[in-house]
Amino acid sequence: MDLAGRELKKETFKTKKASPIESEFKFPTNACDLGKTYNLSNPDALPTVQVSLHPYSSTGLTSSKTLGLVRIPLDVLEDTTDLQENSYDLIPGSDSKEAASNLGSIRIQMTWSETIVADGGSPDAPIHPAEEILDDGVPDEEPNELHVSILSARDLMIMDKSFTGKGSSDPRVNLTVGGHKQKTTCKEKSLNPTWNEKVT
Repeated sequence: MDLAGRELKKETFKTKKASPIESEFKFPTNACDLGKTYNLSNPDALPTVQVSLHPYSSTGLTSSKTLGLVRIPLDVLEDTTDLQENSYDLIPGSDSKEAASNLGSIRIQMTWSETIVADGGSPDAPIHPAEEILDDGVPDEEPNELHVSILSARDLMIMDKSFTGKGSSDPRVNLTVGGHKQKTTCKEKSLNPTWNEKVT
């Protein structure tokens, strides 16, 4: 869910049916990757993961009724690549008439693919290819080509405000030399974007 609590398109995943084991249900391996359409590298604009449970009938159909759900704000996770496992008490969905104390809990493991840091990069990280200085091999010729590396930006202005009071921007960099124009990719939902892109 984005900062305004809306479902993010193409950021949903359904597990396979769980098998009962004594008093618990265990899901088969159900790993999923999120962050395909939403920039999860911005610590100032991390969304919320909503996990909901639904009954599965013998006909193979999943009911729209919600057995319970949990909402996990990603900014409460540790910003490391260590596997983080937590149990969460389920709360009723909007279609449920059950009391919150009767819904049980769910155990979830999550990990970041890379460490999230406030400045968008590690100070001891190796030099990115965009930062390498190229030698054209013709030192006697007059310079006639300009290579520009767009690395990162910090503390940008909020252009997209949310209902929660937070906000973000979707920045990109435009470059113009004479009549020649270039632009970087757009970094969605980021006030501290890192591009590491080189243009010529």
